[in-house]
Amino acid sequence: MDSGFGQTLLLTFQLAAVTTVLLLFIGVPLAFLLSRTQSRFKPILEALISMPLVLPPTVLGFYLLLAFSPRSALGNWLVETANIRLVFSFAGLVIGSLIYSLPFMVQPIQSGFESLPKHLREASYSLGKSVWQTLLRVELPNIKPAVLTGIVLAFAHTVGEFGVILMIGGKYTYALVPAGDWVSELFGWSRNNYDKLGHFVQGFIPAMIAREVVIRLNVFNSDRWRDFFIVCFCLGFSAFYELIEWWVALLSEEAADAFLGTQGYVWDTQSDMGWALLGAVTALVLLGPLHDRQLRERGFISAV
Repeated sequence: MDSGFGQTLLLTFQLAAVTTVLLLFIGVPLAFLLSRTQSRFKPILEALISMPLVLPPTVLGFYLLLAFSPRSALGNWLVETANIRLVFSFAGLVIGSLIYSLPFMVQPIQSGFESLPKHLREASYSLGKSVWQTLLRVELPNIKPAVLTGIVLAFAHTVGEFGVILMIGGKYTYALVPAGDWVSELFGWSRNNYDKLGHFVQGFIPAMIAREVVIRLNVFNSDRWRDFFIVCFCLGFSAFYELIEWWVALLSEEAADAFLGTQGYVWDTQSDMGWALLGAVTALVLLGPLHDRQLRERGFISAV
């Protein structure tokens, strides 16, 4: 168990380090370009870079899996021409991490470039310095905090990302996660129930996010209708995830039973949604009062 944990930790930091270094070489020129250009395409490029901030990581990972799958045009071309298989590989993880963490590197550095006074650059040009000399010797030294912020954010975000890694580079299916096997041996269970923990969390966390949103937007006047909607939202989210699991099983050319973690249990999908329901209800019961108190302190709920 210690060896497996150590290998996982080492792989995580290797991925974060490689991604951060590559993002530094990609992000600085891109941020410099965005801070200087007045092109009408600038908002479109900024929107594309920022897209990972608004897309759920599992959705982004699913789209990348579609693109990298050997059944897709790109994936099939890579396999046939260069024998490169990006799905479930370190190279695929790096590409996915680059896309997912790109805004965390670009946006702080772009803000740093835009904050520099214009006369600093003009003075460098008047002394005969080229654009690249000005960038390397004048501008970058003056935005070191912004560059450091981008490095730290990109590294931390890569370490913490889960959805993209699960889709593109997951080593184990739910049915084969070692932690689930250890617990099954401890309690004498006949199947690996690690997936049930994942589905419990799948209801627990979205419930609190949905609760925050509907209270802040004052969507419901009744607490009962609010909680009913939140539970239904979590069940809908869980049902959509079951569809994603099915699509991934088809696209990744894995045996569906192994990937979906059914392990011969015919009611596995219904059980998964049941655990998500339990997670949502548990979150509302245990954290609801604490959440109300925090929102009341910030003025989103009137004091009674």
